[in-house]
Amino acid sequence: PIWIVGLMLLVSGLLVSSIFNGDSLRGLIVSAQYVTGYFIVPLVILQRPRWQVSILVKTFVLSIFVMGIHGIYLIHIDGAVNTRFVSGSGRLMSFVERENECASLFAMTFPLLFWLAGMRYIRITTFVICFTVFSYGIMLTGSNTGLLGMLYACFVYLALTSLTSLRRLILVLSGAIALVFLLSLVAGTLGRALLPPVFQRRVLGALQSGDLAEAGSFSGRYELIREGLEMVENTTLLGLGADQYRLLSDFGQPVHNAYLLIWAEGGLFAMMGFVFIILAALSIIPGTIRREGARTAWVCTFSSVSLFALLVNTVPHVYGRFWTVPLFLGVAVGLAQSQNT
Repeated sequence: PIWIVGLMLLVSGLLVSSIFNGDSLRGLIVSAQYVTGYFIVPLVILQRPRWQVSILVKTFVLSIFVMGIHGIYLIHIDGAVNTRFVSGSGRLMSFVERENECASLFAMTFPLLFWLAGMRYIRITTFVICFTVFSYGIMLTGSNTGLLGMLYACFVYLALTSLTSLRRLILVLSGAIALVFLLSLVAGTLGRALLPPVFQRRVLGALQSGDLAEAGSFSGRYELIREGLEMVENTTLLGLGADQYRLLSDFGQPVHNAYLLIWAEGGLFAMMGFVFIILAALSIIPGTIRREGARTAWVCTFSSVSLFALLVNTVPHVYGRFWTVPLFLGVAVGLAQSQNT
């Protein structure tokens, strides 16, 4: 019920705001996109037994692995820039055709990869290969958002799963120390030579100096968020209408924060509906925790949903299926465990 109420608030807010203040056709299109992403996709993915969920997750992880190999080929072998898959600055966009969204897609695959490894559905060698390709794929995008998302997914999984035993906790702490040592080597001259130039230019410089101004387009996004906060002050009931933000913005583009954008274009209740959807996805975790030996499943669900909730702070509308499929696969993992199927 929470899920359905949330989706109704989101869609009706965007549609009604578009009819009264914006373009009703765009409102219908955007609303239909959200219905497809947050109603049709869950109907297809959820309520499946665990063996079917494992097949779906394996298929998705394999597809992202292919995307990563394709990106490595494009950047290091083909070398062409300003194409459909590589931006003019040499950043990987891949099949998503957007840099930060591509990096976010890589990042959202990590909880699913950890679940496959934790359930022993894949071998450790397969895990290491996939982990390496996904990490390097994020580097090729030159995205700070994707890098932070990946680190968050790794931290949440290791922190929540290492609490089961002292031995695992010691192993995690040892791994963290080794990772810090490895990063210090990467920051050196030898390590920099192994990293993609776009990663060095957009990410590594900011990490070394601690200056956010060097972190890609952070300053520009900050100005967009400030503008978005001013716009939502007058959009309590009715918003600007779907896709109208860019027309009214002084910068000519939507704010890169899904919560603010949905609030501005659909009104406060539309944004509340979007939050209800996220809360509904998290609501299955208590039922999963009570199942014996279900830690890997509920950690996967929690990290998938919470990572999604964090990543959408950095992008505009999130009705694309490349957002919803990994999100609901993570939910399906927990749901199958909670129903013990």
